[in-house]
Amino acid sequence: QPVVHLEQEQLVAGYRQQLARIETEPGIKVPFWILRPLGSEQKKLPVVICAHGHDVDGWNTYAGVYKDKQHQAITEKKHGNPGVQAVGQGYIAIVPATRGLAQSNSISDPNGRHGNRNCRAQLMHCLLAGRTAIGERVWDTTCLIDWVVSDLAGADAERIGMLGNSGGGVLTVYVAALDERIAVAHPSCSLTSFASESGYIFHCDCCMVPGIKTELADMPDIAALAIPRQIVVVHGLKDGLHSEQVVNQAMLRLGSIYSQQNITDKFKFHWQPEGHRFYPAVFWPVMNSALQPDD
Repeated sequence: QPVVHLEQEQLVAGYRQQLARIETEPGIKVPFWILRPLGSEQKKLPVVICAHGHDVDGWNTYAGVYKDKQHQAITEKKHGNPGVQAVGQGYIAIVPATRGLAQSNSISDPNGRHGNRNCRAQLMHCLLAGRTAIGERVWDTTCLIDWVVSDLAGADAERIGMLGNSGGGVLTVYVAALDERIAVAHPSCSLTSFASESGYIFHCDCCMVPGIKTELADMPDIAALAIPRQIVVVHGLKDGLHSEQVVNQAMLRLGSIYSQQNITDKFKFHWQPEGHRFYPAVFWPVMNSALQPDD
């Protein structure tokens, strides 16, 4: 059973905010924020897990814990605070620090041996130990879900969603594929093929699983493991990290798998006009339909 340390709650505008830490394996403590709507003490509320990507302070940003007014303004302009959005929609928001991506729980990169990238340092240490970086992140998240369903007061274990942008979206795909407790998943600007036909790799190397594309499956096939649960995918037309052609091919494949199961209503895909960011007008209606938060 995961060990969780909870700190004192504090009131923020419109919700309650609490810092916590979960020990997912000996010596590994993952910090996370819990955001709760005001007046929800006597209710069972759905939960949304918000997974950040390559931003050393991303878990704080997602939870609305800003460095200053400028940071807040920039974040709100691009809708980069899904934890705050979630609590405003009536959910309990869980916003963890992603291992290897957040500064608070990363392996350092002395002398820049791994390109001054903590995520790559994590990957190399994982490979030396026979692990993968994404595997550690999935493990941390499933441990967190274990705690949510067993010990988080007021959480409805039957109504859990997960979302993430970029590397957080990759994590969302894997967790939804492997953990049936995720009822609805939203990978933003992330779900595509692992590589183009010419060999161009679309994701950071810290998301790599050796041999996965040639020996197991491509990314849309992994996402299809979430069937019959709901998935809503978004990509930005101005996102320079992904290929419109390859994304369309991947979405046709994923959509066809859902179609073969006669559950086309469970799969949504939308192009949006901007870049590598969240598009809340697309995913919150789907989340709300699946999880049905209280008014």
